[in-house]
Amino acid sequence: MAAALLALFTQIPIPIAVLSAMGMLRIINTALFAFLNFYVKTTPSTSDDEELQKFEAHWAYKLFATIITVAASIPVPTKVSADSLVATDKPATPTKLGPVP
Repeated sequence: MAAALLALFTQIPIPIAVLSAMGMLRIINTALFAFLNFYVKTTPSTSDDEELQKFEAHWAYKLFATIITVAASIPVPTKVSADSLVATDKPATPTKLGPVP
């Protein structure tokens, strides 16, 4: 399945570009509004607090933020075996790194 998806995405790169753009939008949006919230809370004026709350309460912003958050937060499953969760008394063996053949 993974090989088929990889082959598909290498032939048609548009889905990867769209997902990458959505991820970047989420990162920028989260950082920007964290900064704005901090700035607004540190200013003595309360009018900017109200304006930011009004903007964040608007339906368009809520829709945008929800779509970006849901679409860019797709969890990637990892394969975990039960043996890897059990503690052992043996120390981990280091891997040998060498030249790539």
